[in-house]
Amino acid sequence: MGKDFLFVGEEYKVQVSSSDFYIDLLLHHRGLQCLVAFELKADKFKPEHLGQLNFYVKHLIEIRKKDMRIQI
Repeated sequence: MGKDFLFVGEEYKVQVSSSDFYIDLLLHHRGLQCLVAFELKADKFKPEHLGQLNFYVKHLIEIRKKDMRIQI
């Protein structure tokens, strides 16, 4: 990925209400100060895959807004 990426975790847990969801791969870019989420799929693209990724990104943004630091 490059020299500025840090590995945060695989199967990174995102808790929404009382449900747990897992991001396949989560990285942090030091230079841009942002998180990069990957959702890995073995089949052809389906629109619901993008919806799943958007769901994760939305909740990562909410976590960051609440100033809950992700441990790197």
